[in-house]
Amino acid sequence: MKNLFKNISYLFILATITLFTQNTNAQSSAEKKLTLTYQGLNVTDNFKFVDSKGKEIVFHDEDIESPSKLSLFDEGLFGKRFVVHYKWVDVMLFDQETGVAKDETMKVKRITNFYEANDIRMKKNTTILASNNE
Repeated sequence: MKNLFKNISYLFILATITLFTQNTNAQSSAEKKLTLTYQGLNVTDNFKFVDSKGKEIVFHDEDIESPSKLSLFDEGLFGKRFVVHYKWVDVMLFDQETGVAKDETMKVKRITNFYEANDIRMKKNTTILASNNE
């Protein structure tokens, strides 16, 4: 009877850990959205933004399938506020000296879409009303 109880306890612990791990992975891959002020590129060519509290937030890169028509390499965008959609992704690490890919990955933030905070054209589920005042 003690053996049965011990096995059930181990099974319960294993199931709990597995469920927690799957939930954490699902949350980390979900797309998130922030409103930020663009500060340009940092020394490692990552995109640097600042939130309303002054906290610096850095994004590794932009998704090649991003629908945005803007380029974060445009210096005219520095200091402007953007709505940034992003998700956490795994990127391959490379050896600094040889440039050869390692068997390691790192989690980074990738921009999936961005638009100016006051630009309603790119917002999802937005209804635009137009009238002719003649």
